Amino acid sequence: MLAGRHGRIQRRAPSRPSPACGGGLGEGVDGVWAPACRYKPGARPGLARAADRGRLRARRRRGQAREHGDLYRYLAGDQFRSRIEATVEAFTALQRGLDGERRAMERIWKEREKQIDRVLANTVGMYGEVRGIVGSTLPPVPALELDAVAGRLEDATAELP
Repeated sequence: MLAGRHGRIQRRAPSRPSPACGGGLGEGVDGVWAPACRYKPGARPGLARAADRGRLRARRRRGQAREHGDLYRYLAGDQFRSRIEATVEAFTALQRGLDGERRAMERIWKEREKQIDRVLANTVGMYGEVRGIVGSTLPPVPALELDAVAGRLEDATAELP
């Protein structure tokens, strides 16, 4: 006996084997392939595993679709935008602070450079005045002699790009 399309039981003639119990693999009811009766017990665990894998894949796809939807809503939402804005503001504040420090240090360096230039100019001027008064009896200071200054000028001009 087989259940028909509308749940009615149909009787088959005993001389004809059931399509689901054919020799090897045969086309069963409504185009569904079924193993022969003698193979059914062995096929059952494999078919069950295949069905489980199919359900697992479907569950994974639903989970991935849900995750993609959650991710899209997060990326398109206010929370993500707020985080990006906060990050950009933090970087901008760091950049402003660094620029301010750079300007302050450059100002300090220029001030020191001018102070050093004034100290050097005053020292050279004082040395020249004393040398003009005392004459050659004043022992020479090699760093203030003309050849040492010329050598420093050459070094300084060689370092320029």
